[in-house]
Amino acid sequence: MKTYRLTFGQLADFKHPRPEATAHHQAADGWDTIFQVWPNRKAMLKTVEMQRRALPNWRHWTPLIESLR
Repeated sequence: MKTYRLTFGQLADFKHPRPEATAHHQAADGWDTIFQVWPNRKAMLKTVEMQRRALPNWRHWTPLIESLR
């Protein structure tokens, strides 16, 4: 899995390599966003679903493209 970090200013121009299998969460500093690319969409959705069953946490992953769920 590939992980990368973007600042707010970089978000507008950045083309995500595989948006359908990418999720994000806010960095601890509150300014940056951390993205992670899973090998496939099914694996990413399984991770997100497991986190939704747990107590809420600001570091939980959110799918980049919600409409495909």
